[in-house]
Amino acid sequence: MSKIAIVSDSSTILNSIQAKLVLLRADDSIIKCDSSEVFKNAAGADIILYHTSQINDITLTTISNIKKSSNAVILLVDEINPKSILSAYDLGVNDFCGTNVTNFELLIKIINAKKALKQQKTIERLKSQLRDKGVLKPTADVYTQISDIINANFYSEIINSTILAISIEEVSHSTFLLDNAESRFSQVLRDSDFIINYAEFKYLIILPNTPLENAPKVFEKLKGNYEMKYVTFTYKEESPKELRSKIERLEIQCDDYPEEQENDWLSDELTDDEPRNYKLFQNIFNKKIENTIEPAFYRTKQKYEKSFQNTKIKYFTDKNRAEFMLINFDKTNSLQIIYKNSAKVGINMQYSGLEAPENETFEVPFSKLNTRSLTEILETFIHKGEN
Repeated sequence: MSKIAIVSDSSTILNSIQAKLVLLRADDSIIKCDSSEVFKNAAGADIILYHTSQINDITLTTISNIKKSSNAVILLVDEINPKSILSAYDLGVNDFCGTNVTNFELLIKIINAKKALKQQKTIERLKSQLRDKGVLKPTADVYTQISDIINANFYSEIINSTILAISIEEVSHSTFLLDNAESRFSQVLRDSDFIINYAEFKYLIILPNTPLENAPKVFEKLKGNYEMKYVTFTYKEESPKELRSKIERLEIQCDDYPEEQENDWLSDELTDDEPRNYKLFQNIFNKKIENTIEPAFYRTKQKYEKSFQNTKIKYFTDKNRAEFMLINFDKTNSLQIIYKNSAKVGINMQYSGLEAPENETFEVPFSKLNTRSLTEILETFIHKGEN
């Protein structure tokens, strides 16, 4: 059984699209509503047929919020504008069609949306199962996980162990999860080895009594047919600060957009006479949000929220900006990362109750915006606000 919501501010469109859904199964249900009721119905619908006369910023923001309910969206448009359609796809729209779509064509699009939704739910279910079994722990701090292992009387096994850091490439994400990561790893690793998932699709494999030169052999066995990258190091008796620095360097090396790939065209030396691929800039910024900005925001929030008794830490991101906020009664300090339609982002630090010179604004090239640099910026922002 599927629940389908048709959203339009035109009663004519609502009725005509409903009339074209005659080929659905008898147990499928249909909801009709206007745009003011879309969020009320989005959470309960599996598939949303969203009609808009024009794809603008309001439409894109609505689509982005709808997708947070983990459902499929098919866009119904009066006129097809390729640029606007691509922007909608970037936000996760499954498909699109004109309002004059035929019954059969609409049915095929709904069937394909159902298949995509089923696969997505399967992936989420497997991820939940893996987290329950302790393999996937994206919400836990990597240093806490290592501490838990050490405190469980395995300290002597961890010291001088080889650690293999693995990053799963995006092209293999769905296949990797559907093939069951836990089973894949357990067939290769020994009972004495430890798995730590320190970020989404990024793992630390602790290999006690394993020479550093043998780590690539373990990696090749784990890799199979998946696209992965890896780096290795030996775990010594280090302070938490030293370990944190080492793992942050691993994150940078395993980043989906390493600096050596960006520097060729994202350099500071790009002139106004050279062609600029704004679509590519936007895609890179979106990846930076997913792989760099949100993880740095999350980890910083986890680090400080318990020590700030009267301060709430909040953050949010959208396609053009990200904001990290410290909220204390009537005072709000804010760090904003703003996409500038180029190969740079603007950083604004604004402090309530401070004079204008205390605030700060500067720019950072994409090639310099990595986990380590952003974490340092966040630390500066937080400590400056405390003074």
